Order: sequence, then structure tokens, then C-alpha cells
Amino acid sequence: MQTMAKMLIVLLLGCLLGCGHIVFVSDRADMARIYRSDLFSHSLRGVTPFSDSLYPETFPDVSPDAARVAFIRKKPTAYELVARRLGGANEPEAVLYSTANSLATPRWTCQQDVVAFAQYITSGQAAVFSIRSDGTAAAPVQITHPPANRSDSGGHDFFDNGNRIVFARSGPTGGSWDLYVARSDGTGGETAITQSANIHEILPVISHNQQYLAYLIYVPLAPGTMETIVLARVGEWSPIKQIQLQAPVGGRRIRALAFSEKDDALFVAAVVPEVQAASQDQKVELFEVTGIWGETPGIHRLTENVFWDSQPDAVPQTARPLCTRCADIRNQGAAPTAPAQVVNGVRFQSAKLPSGADAGVSIEDYSSPRDGVNEVKIGWSQTDQGPAAYAAILFPPELFGRGPSAVDVTAFHYNSCRLKAFNSEGALLSEVQHTAGQRVQQTLSLTGQGISKIEVIGAEIGIVEVCYRR
Repeated sequence: MQTMAKMLIVLLLGCLLGCGHIVFVSDRADMARIYRSDLFSHSLRGVTPFSDSLYPETFPDVSPDAARVAFIRKKPTAYELVARRLGGANEPEAVLYSTANSLATPRWTCQQDVVAFAQYITSGQAAVFSIRSDGTAAAPVQITHPPANRSDSGGHDFFDNGNRIVFARSGPTGGSWDLYVARSDGTGGETAITQSANIHEILPVISHNQQYLAYLIYVPLAPGTMETIVLARVGEWSPIKQIQLQAPVGGRRIRALAFSEKDDALFVAAVVPEVQAASQDQKVELFEVTGIWGETPGIHRLTENVFWDSQPDAVPQTARPLCTRCADIRNQGAAPTAPAQVVNGVRFQSAKLPSGADAGVSIEDYSSPRDGVNEVKIGWSQTDQGPAAYAAILFPPELFGRGPSAVDVTAFHYNSCRLKAFNSEGALLSEVQHTAGQRVQQTLSLTGQGISKIEVIGAEIGIVEVCYRR
């Protein structure tokens, strides 16, 4: 009994220290397949039963609620982006996208409504695309637009609650890699956050709490290659921590990075020390780098065998709450009066005057007193009779599918403001009136399954923020 009790205590202590799981890719079955492993007991099982597929499966990414895993399946004439329930052998799956072009690196948003992936648009050039995770999208949305002779195939990840994405782009003709950020709807251009000649910044990953960025730097030197893991704060981007896992000129060995479930460690896939960097058949193993925020991080080897193990990702022990996404109006540049304005995919549609002409909608500092922060200005929207139509906040189906189930609109007015939410069939779902008085910001909440349009009724309205949830 004492022996049994001691064993139970050991197991309990082990789990308290960490009984998490990871998924990863291995060639243990003579082709690339996805496995799930217990970090404490190292028990192993296939995510997809071998009888289900005869094709290689790579690049797993676990959804925030730990219910699904997205991955790439390579068939003889097509690449498939697949989302599969993460459970037993008989779990269902859905093919979100299929193409003859090579695919890589799916990534979920924290709202779990969209998956981003890299697609090769020419033989040596990839761009980042996104597609809705409900399987109803007719075609993906292109997020990045690499110039000629450059490729966005060095990894990517969402941040800012899915509004933006960080990605690695190669230099001309495969030169040095740099990190860029872009809006996730593909608008607004791309901004470099690293710009270093002959220094490669690659494999960016965002922590689960969206506060930190990890990426790899490697610098070609005369005797070898210096390889460093860099940690930075999201939005600031300057390095706050650097970790070297080997001698400064030990060669380029790291192949993949991922944050642990609690963001206090990193999972790393690397060429093992006993294999020469120039080997034609490199052996890759999995490691855990613990204590990444301390003075001396620890390195623990997770796999040790004759197989190729790579592309790790943490499996949350409990479902993470899905984030709320907001149209980033505050940081949107001013825009003159036009029939419509688009912010992070959300479309602000102008009202139609009784003459049928557009009343117009602009982005400007409309508050009183002026505070230097932009709002969406709707000057007039008072009738829908005859040729007239109310202004509207639209959630286009190519980006939002059936639409969110909850929307919060923060607004003020100098006249009046009322909101009415509708689904794609035109059925009224909910409505709310601004009651806080003129010039006063108030958050108005609308609910209902599949909100595709919100009518904005009134005049002299400033919309400060639009946030939505699935």
C-alpha cells in the first residue's frame, strides 16, 4: 500500500509540474503523420488513424478550445487544408480548402473563426491567405502580397485578436529574411518590423496570451552560423530576451518553434548534435526550453529515436476563452467622405438620400472636443423610404460567414442614434437605442445568430468601436 501511495504521489507531483500534451509530426510510419504525446508519461497516439489516410500530414496547429487541429494533407494531385476534431479514432474532419498549389503552416485566430496558411502562388513564391474555419468559404482571402522574387513562406501568426498578422518574408532571390506585419483582411499594406542585411529573422510565433513574439535569428559567419531565439513584446518588437541553445557558430539547427500552453517555455524542433549540419539525412528531435524568462533557461530533450520529429504545438489542458475582435477604428488613418469605409473587414456603408445619392461616410476626429482619435462619421441616416436607405455596418460573408452572434457598438451622436441587427435573410434579430445623451459615448449591444447587417438610424453619429464575437 505504501508503495502504491508513493507511486500516486509521484504521478500527482508530475502532473502538478506539467501533464500537458503536444502534437507533432513524425515519420515513424514511413511517412509524415501527426501524433499526440503526453509530456509526463510520453504516451503516444496518432491524431488521424492510419487507416483513414495514406497521405503525408504536416504542420499541425491546435485550436484555442483544444477541440480541433488544423493541418496540411498532401495528396498526389492536391494539397488539403484540414480541420479535424482532436479526440479518438472516429473523429470527424472537414477539408477547408483544396488546391494543386503547395500549402503550409495553418494558424488559428484566437476567435477560432479563421485559419491562415501559406500558399505557393508560383514555384518559389508563397503568400499568406486565410479562410473561414466553418468550411463554407468559396475561396480564401489573400493577406500578403510579396513583390517579385520574394516569398512569405518563413512562418506567420495572428496577433491583436486576429486583426493583424506577423510573417517572415525572404529578400530578393532568397536573400535575408525579415519580419513584417499586416492587417488580416489584406488591406492597408505591409510594414517591416526587422530590416537587417545578412541577418535572417524567421519562424515567428505569438504567445497564447498575445503579449509576446518568439522568432529565430541566424547569421551566416565565416566559420559557421550563429543561431539565436529572440523574445520580443508584441507591438514594441524590440528584443527583450535572447536564448542560444548551442555554440555561437554551431550551424543552423532549429526547424520549428512553439510556445508552451502557459507561455513559460518553448517547444523546439532541432537537428540533434550528433548529426552533422551538412548531412543529407538530418535527424530532427523535439526539445523543451524551460524557464525562458529566467537567467538560465533549461533544455530538456522530449524525443530520442531514429525518426524525424518536428513541428510541435501545445495542446491546451482547458479550453481558452475565445477572444473578442474589434475593428481598429482608433488607429485607422483619416479617410474622406465616400460611399463606404472598410476597417479590418467590417464595412461601414453610407446611407442613401431620398434622391438616391450617397449621403457619404468618412473617418475623422469627430468628437467634441477633438481628442486626436478618429471615428467613423455617419452624418445622415434618417429614412429608408423610396430610394432612401439607412447607413449600415456590414459583415461580408466572405470574411465572416454567417456573421457574429454578438456585436458591441460604441458610439456618440449630436442628434440621435438607433441600431437594428439583421441576419442574411433580412430577419430582425435585435435593436437598441442610444440613451446616454448627446456627445456621450455609449456601448450598444446587439445579439442574435448570424448578424450580417446592423442598420444605423439617426444623424450626426460617431462610431468609436465595433467589437464582435462568434
